Order: sequence, then C-alpha cells, then structure tokens
Amino acid sequence: MTDAAQRTWRKRAWLVLAWLVLATLVCNGLRDLIQPDEGRYAEIPRQMLARSDWVVPHLNGLPYVEKPPLQYWATALAYSVLGDHGWVSRLWTLLLGIAGVVAVYGAGRRLFGTTAAAGSALILMSAPLYLLVGQINLLDMGLTFFLTAALLCFVLAQRDEADALQRRRWMLLCWTAVGLGFLQKGLTAFAVPGIALLVYSGLRRDLALLGRLHLAGGIAVLAVLVLPWTVLLGLRDARFAEFFLIHEHFTRFLTNEHQRVQPFWYFGMVLVAGCLPWTVLMLRQAGMALRSSIRVGTPGAVRFDVPLALAVWAVTVVVFFSLSGSKLVPYIMPAVPPLALLAGRALAQRDAQGATGLGSVLPLALLLGVVMLIAQPVVLAVAKGGSLLPVYRAVGPVLTTGGLLVLAGTGFAWWMLRRGTGVLAAVLGLAVSLHLACLVLVTGGNSLAALRGAPGAAVQLQERLQPETPFYCVGTYLHVLAFDLRRDCILVEYTGELQVQFASGVPLSLSEFAARWSAASDAVALVDASFLPRMRAAQLPYKVLVEYRDHSIVVHP
Repeated sequence: MTDAAQRTWRKRAWLVLAWLVLATLVCNGLRDLIQPDEGRYAEIPRQMLARSDWVVPHLNGLPYVEKPPLQYWATALAYSVLGDHGWVSRLWTLLLGIAGVVAVYGAGRRLFGTTAAAGSALILMSAPLYLLVGQINLLDMGLTFFLTAALLCFVLAQRDEADALQRRRWMLLCWTAVGLGFLQKGLTAFAVPGIALLVYSGLRRDLALLGRLHLAGGIAVLAVLVLPWTVLLGLRDARFAEFFLIHEHFTRFLTNEHQRVQPFWYFGMVLVAGCLPWTVLMLRQAGMALRSSIRVGTPGAVRFDVPLALAVWAVTVVVFFSLSGSKLVPYIMPAVPPLALLAGRALAQRDAQGATGLGSVLPLALLLGVVMLIAQPVVLAVAKGGSLLPVYRAVGPVLTTGGLLVLAGTGFAWWMLRRGTGVLAAVLGLAVSLHLACLVLVTGGNSLAALRGAPGAAVQLQERLQPETPFYCVGTYLHVLAFDLRRDCILVEYTGELQVQFASGVPLSLSEFAARWSAASDAVALVDASFLPRMRAAQLPYKVLVEYRDHSIVVHP
C-alpha cells in the first residue's frame, strides 16, 4: 500500500471508529433491558453504589459473589456520574467492544501492515457473534477484551523485531491485562493464556520462550491487581471466597450443575455460524497457520511465529470451553479477534497479489442475507402455534430488514470489486452493512424484552408501593423489575440463583408468607403463574392487579 493509500485508510479508520461509537450509542439508547442477564448486571452495581460496599457484590440485598467485581465497579462509577439508567449499565460492555476493534487494528498495523489491520478490524466489527453478544450487558465482552489485549501484547512482545525494552513493556501490559481479566470474570483469565502458551511452546519446541515472560514483574503485577479484592473477600467471610473460587470455577466447569449441557461440538457450530460470512476465510487461515508453522527446531533458535500463536489461541479457547460441563454461546468470543487478524492478513496478502480474497465471503454473505429474508415466512408456515409463535412474529420484521441490508452490502461489495477499487473498499461496504444489520437485530430485541418477564410492571407497582409496603416475589425473581423499582423484594419459595447465598430465613416458605400476608393490611406481590392456585388453595385474600404470560401482580384487598 502506497503512502497516499495509507493516509486515506487512516482517515477512513477514524470515520469507521466514529460510526462504531455513534451507531452503538444510539442503538443502546433505544433498547430496554432484557430479563434476566441485563437486569442482573444492571442491578448489582446499583446496589453496590447504594450500599457503598465495594468488596461483596449484592443482589436483592443478598451477597452475590458468583463473579469478580471489575464490571460492577466500572458500572457503579458510571452510575455515579450519569445516573442509574439502563443505557448506562451497558456502557462498559459497549465501549470495551469498540476498544477491542481498535486494539486489533493497532496491533494489526504493527504486525502485518495497514491493509491487514483495516481488514481485520472491519471483519471483527461485523462478525455477528462479536457484535451481537457485545451489545448485551454481560461479562463476556469484558473478558474477551482483556484476553485479546493479553494476547496482542504477548505477540508484540515476543515478535523477533522487538528489542529488550519493548519486550519488557509489552509483557508487563500483557500481565496487566491478565490481572484485569481475572477481576472481570475469574480464573478463566489465567487458564486460557496459560494453556495457549504451553501448547504453542510445545508445538514449536521453543522452551526459550518461557524465559522471556518477565515472570517476576508479571507476578508482582498480578499480586497488586488480584490479591487486594480476593483477600478482602476472604476476610469478610471465608465462605464467599470458597464459593467464588471453588464452586463458580471448578464445580461449574467440571459438572452439569447449572444445566447448561451441550454436546462437545457445540462451540464449533457456534463459531461457524457466529462468524458468517467470514467463517471459511478465518478457519482456512487458522488451518494454514497450524499446518505450515509447526516445525521442529532447536530450543532458543526458533523464530516466533505470530500466525501460529493466533491460531493456537483460537483453538485453545474453543477446545477449553468445549470440555466444560457448562456451555453458553458467549464463552468462545475470545476466539474471534485472533481469527479476524488471520483473515485480515490473508486479505492483505491477496490484495497485494491482485486477487480479491473474497471467494468464499460473498457467497456466504448472500446466503446469510437470503436466510434472514425468508426466515419469518418459513417459520410461520411451519409453526403450528404454541408459546413461541409471538416471538417469531416479533422478530420477523427485524430479520427481514437485516436480510435486506446484508444483501445490499453484498451487492455493493461485488460492485466495488468489479470496478477494481481494491478489496478493502469492498470489505468496508460489506462490513458496514453487516454491522448495521446486527444493530437492527439488537434493537429489535425490544420486542423480545416485551415478551419476557413482566414488561411495564414497574409503572404499575410504583403507584402502589410505598416505602413501608411489603413487596413479595412468590416463586420468582425478575432482575429487570428490581432495577426499575430500585428496591428489593421479600423472596418466597424462590429456587433460583438467590437461594444459595449465606442467609438464614431466605427464602420464606409459602406458609410463612401466608401468615405475613394474612396479617398485613397492605401488601403487594409478584407471583409466578404456577403459584396462584396454591395461594387460592391457602385461601389467601388477594386481588389481581395485572396479569402477564408467566406472572401476575396481586395486591392485598
């Protein structure tokens, strides 16, 4: 790429970054919180700020130490500046998702050049798995960012062009990213880099690499970042630390206790579908890196192989989580950024050779657009009714709109290639259309939010609930409702996540609730639909204020 072309693409990079920030923030402001996860990760930092307890996270007034506190800290601080609004609760996730794209671009420029960096960033910002999950208030985008930062810093430190000072600086940044990754989501931030390092060193027989980790400085960095919160947690109550370290890592990984059972190949299929239309390009480059880069050498005399390191990292993530007894779609997001870098590198190489490099991408984009376009009529024609029919109808229009956008972007990319404007111009058009289509799908998630939980219940309850009014959650707990009401509820026979944590008398039994309800002159309850017959059987006096699909709000008559 000429100097003039590089300047042009630097300007375009700033425009793309501005688009990412603006489109993401506008989309965020249009969306409601989705039950349960977004409500949970909005409510915990709200309670952290309200209680001024920055050591033990709480949910509904109970200790909730399933995850470390970094995202809670960041969100609570954002609340203190911008207010405790739903759109504020997503900012940490959204901004780290954008930061991940910027990091891939910056590292790609140093490693492979401007063309590869631009292609990698465009691919990452339009990979559906990365974009869709990164728009939801979960912990996984934060973990993905810190693990990606650790990988990129490690690669920049170990590349042969790095001098001693650069290697030390990049490695300390790598250790910092690992420590922050622990504070984001726990021991996974140690496991994935450690396994990937051992696998790479074994494949290359490069034991000298283990001596270039600046281990002493790294341990010091980890100690400063990790120990203060962990020690304080243990001092507050040793059961908290035991639950967090043992149950939430080893028990969750090794058992099916959380009922998230999927076959071993599950994450392979998630990766294939979640990276469309870039999947074939990504996987082919990873396979080529693994085949061509594994050579036997003399320890200490082996050049550091950047493509192999990226491919090993991606494979490690997929295999590691495939071995887990608990599987959820977002877990393998850390595999996507290195695959995007490999794909961007391949596009740059083929562009330099006068080829497009999009031989598999455009047909898959066309297929993706067509599938999205026909999804609603096909599903509605096959569906025979049932509880999911409203969901199909709700998401159909946004799927259709997204499909049209993908097809338009595919047509634009093909046209740009026919004009001979270069592969990056075609990738830019396709990536922006894919990104916009995904944002349309995410914004359309409001229709799903309206089908889950008790939408609008906060408005109904705020008129009835006074500070002294008892508020019960019978057989249920809705995180989004708790956040909207800014108050806790008294749990009754709730067998979900809040049952487990170190409080006597929680939840109430139905008989205890009945005694309190009968003695009260004013009370309100959110009741799971399955519990209403039990309340009638117990002859409890109540009046149904409003009914939802799975819940009812009842008041003391």
